[in-house]
Amino acid sequence: MNTTLQTNNLRFLRYSGYAAGASYRICNTKTFQSKLSFGLNAVSDFRSVSAKEMSLYTAPKGEYIDVITQDFMISEKKTNSPQGIGVVLDFDVDYHFNKKQTISVSIHDLNMTRLFDISRLNLDTNFRFTGIGYDLVRDTNSLNQYIDSNYLSVLDNARSPMNWVSLPSRIHIAWKYKINEKSTLIADIRAIDLGRYGISGTLGLSQKFSKKFELYSSLGYGNFTGLLWQESAEYRLNNFNLFATIQGLQSLFIPTLTHNYGMRFGFSRTLP
Repeated sequence: MNTTLQTNNLRFLRYSGYAAGASYRICNTKTFQSKLSFGLNAVSDFRSVSAKEMSLYTAPKGEYIDVITQDFMISEKKTNSPQGIGVVLDFDVDYHFNKKQTISVSIHDLNMTRLFDISRLNLDTNFRFTGIGYDLVRDTNSLNQYIDSNYLSVLDNARSPMNWVSLPSRIHIAWKYKINEKSTLIADIRAIDLGRYGISGTLGLSQKFSKKFELYSSLGYGNFTGLLWQESAEYRLNNFNLFATIQGLQSLFIPTLTHNYGMRFGFSRTLP
């Protein structure tokens, strides 16, 4: 109590979605391969919060909380139905220096997304919260119900539709060294939205146990994510590829030092 907390350049974005698309191989030679992918992405559970500067002051006995914001933006949703749809482009390039060394560049999730029933609040002001609890991340309802009615006109004037958004894209640069026919050492750098949502580097080992099954293990560090331990597996069955990724396995052992974790599953099909 009687404490002020302050943060600068706050950025938070959360969304989930479903995507489907197709890939086209542009070039395929012994030294150079390139591929272009195009798809559609349906977005759900969208939440965005940002602020150039934000401070919270808690009264000595907790009677109220004062919030001071500069360039503060928060999204609001009106329904729980699908909240957006967009087009997505991926581009992948591989260049082989020799039989052992390859450099790869991937640009994924270049997109333009149309949002439905999403609005944004843009504020440069201060509020006093009394006797309530509000979660900026999880509570996507209107902020109106949580503040004094004297401030409602301020919110109404600050609210505007949020129609179009570009969700974070990913850039991945990797150097691969083939140790033998089954093992490949991989060092890479990744940036999300040109580094706005983090830059990370990893060192990993890809191991082929058979023509059908491949496992990739990596360890790294990111400025947003902290320590990164990831396990990925791919299984090939005729024209289908099944893959799964578990990220943040260190959370099982050191949960308080883990800032990023999740799982991903998918499949692809190679057309004749």
